Formats: sequence, structure tokens, C-alpha cells
Amino acid sequence: MGIEETTQKLVEVQGEKEQLELKLLELNLQFAEVKRNLEVEREDLTNKVRVLETEIEHLRKQNEQTEVTLTQKLQTYEATIESHHADAIKLRQELTHAQLILEQVRRDHEAEIDLQKVNYRTLQAELLEVQTKSGERKRKVEETKKKLVEVDEEKERLAGKARELAVKLAEVERELERERQEKERLSRDIDQLHDRVSNLSTCLLYTSDAADDLLCVDLGGRRIIKKK
Repeated sequence: MGIEETTQKLVEVQGEKEQLELKLLELNLQFAEVKRNLEVEREDLTNKVRVLETEIEHLRKQNEQTEVTLTQKLQTYEATIESHHADAIKLRQELTHAQLILEQVRRDHEAEIDLQKVNYRTLQAELLEVQTKSGERKRKVEETKKKLVEVDEEKERLAGKARELAVKLAEVERELERERQEKERLSRDIDQLHDRVSNLSTCLLYTSDAADDLLCVDLGGRRIIKKK
């Protein structure tokens, strides 16, 4: 009777093992799906980064055009305000300073966006002093600031999504690790049951203190008496 119960237990454990293997297979499929989703997300992030790089290149070209425009205006001011020599000298100094700032912004634009924002604010203040009546230039500067704010917001959103994906992946990995440990534990239990079945004799004695001797007790709590 004890052997039949042990065999039944083995069958049940084997069934549980198969169920766990099926569950592990499902988890592996889910993990593959998550991995594919992560690849899609990464491709999407890469595309968005390319778009941002394109916008940055567009801004850089605008800066170069602005530099050319300021140079042309400087030459025009030098040719047309000779009668106001003192004012022309002051204006030339301000425009030269603006050209230096624009050149610095152009060199550092791709590597340091935050520094570029500071330079833009400085440039905006200086250009407003020189061109108080230039509404078109002011509009372009405002559009550039809005684009920079949008870039920062997009960066924050992408960073938050990346953190969420990392948390999900960590949860899946922890679940897989728990399933692997459970599978290993069940495998050890099955091996121990096999060992016990192979050592069983035909004489079983029910004892109230059978649990005190773990090495000679079957699954039903009975002490195993080996015949000599």
C-alpha cells in the first residue's frame, strides 16, 4: 500500500513538474515577446533620436544663416552710419560680440544642448538691444526656445519609458528565476523520492514519532523498517 501511495505521489509530482515546465515555456514565450517589444521600443527611440538630430542640424544651419545675416548687417551699418561714428563703433562692438557668441554656440551645439540654451538667452538679450524693432528675429528666437523645450520634454518622456521597460524586464527575470528555483527544488524532491522508493522494504511500521527520523520515513509519516 505504501509503494502504491508513493507511486501515486510520484505521478502527481511528475504532473506538477510537467505543468511547471509548461508554465516555464509560457514564461519563456512571454519573455521573448517582451524582448521583441523592447527591440521595437529601441527602434522607435532610435528613430526619434534621428529626428532630434535632424532638428538640431536644422537649428545649426539657422545659426549659420543668422551669423551671415549679422555679418551683412554689420557691413551695412558701417557703410550707412559714417556720420554717427561714435554710435557705429559701439554697434560694431555689440555685433562682433554677438558673432563670437554665435560661433561658440555653433561649435558646442551638438554636444551641449543645455549650454546652447544659456547662449541663446544671452544672444537674445544682446540682439534685442541691437535690434529692438526686429520682430522677425524675435519670433525666430522664440520658436527656437519652444523647440528646445519640446526636445527636453521628449527626452524626459523617453527616459521615463526606458525606466518602465527596465522595471518590467527585471520583474520578468525575477519571475523566471523563481520558477527555475522551484523547478530545481521539485527535481531534488523527485530524486529523493526515487531514492526512498528504491530503499523501501516490505515491512512498514506506523509510529507517532516517525517524523523524528527524516531519513527513514515515507511520505505518509511511517517509519521504514529494513529487513536484514
